[in-house]
Amino acid sequence: MSGAAVAGAAASVADRDRAADARRLDLRLLVPALLAWAIGAWALGWPVRTRLVVAAVAALLGLLLVLGTVHRARHAGDGWRSRASRGRPELALTLLALALVLGASSGHDAARRAGPVPELADERASITAEAVVLTEPVRVRSGFGGEPRVRLRVRLEQVTARGETTPVRAPVLLMAPGEWARVGWHDRVRLSGRLAAAERGDEVVVP
Repeated sequence: MSGAAVAGAAASVADRDRAADARRLDLRLLVPALLAWAIGAWALGWPVRTRLVVAAVAALLGLLLVLGTVHRARHAGDGWRSRASRGRPELALTLLALALVLGASSGHDAARRAGPVPELADERASITAEAVVLTEPVRVRSGFGGEPRVRLRVRLEQVTARGETTPVRAPVLLMAPGEWARVGWHDRVRLSGRLAAAERGDEVVVP
């Protein structure tokens, strides 16, 4: 076999090894992301303070794992790294990703809870509001003989209730009559209805 053929075969083997390493790396990154997403979705019903505490603990543990692994790897041989550090990078990534997911959802909920909308929803207050459409309308089934309705998410930007008008930025779920199916994404709309609290902390407007 010529030198060129040997070099070509070696290059082919090296390319296959790099591709296999890339696939293994993708899987190692995918598992922590999926776990963090699943736990974050399950935790949506938790209070904001609880999520922030869990996020802080997860971030601290993840950083400690990273720092501990790096420190021990620098002061130990290859044998230690192959035995004791197995699984630590994935666990650290999972904890850090979980901290990011919980922190982001907590910040979103904290921003949503700012302003008068949550209190008005708890009291089922009637409002008039200006809003921006965030999603396309989705038709939903009504009861037997009921009028067709649609469901969409909007962001309230100005709310009038009890004689007071307040600027807000509060995403809510809107349950509206069938003619609302004509509105589109980012349309500005004016609506009137009654606020109510729903599952997972969403506020709902029912015109």
